[in-house]
Amino acid sequence: QQVEDLLNFTCTKILASLLGIFRLSLKRDVLMLQFSADKKMGKKEIENLRQKINLPLEFVGDKTLKLFIHLKGKEKKKTLFVKNLLQRL
Repeated sequence: QQVEDLLNFTCTKILASLLGIFRLSLKRDVLMLQFSADKKMGKKEIENLRQKINLPLEFVGDKTLKLFIHLKGKEKKKTLFVKNLLQRL
């Protein structure tokens, strides 16, 4: 199980990098994706994210865009779930 979790974590970090996400954290029941400063997200890109993620979302725009995904139930703290979520994006 530990090897599988490590593999899923590694895949998650690679996927995040390919998507322009430079920081990813999971605290309590909230997954935070922070996009790099050079990643431009317009209305269409944000709408696409909302359609692909069937969980409560919160966007915060500052110098970089942060996306907070509120996890529930069995999705909490699962590296496999996070990897699968990023694969949908």
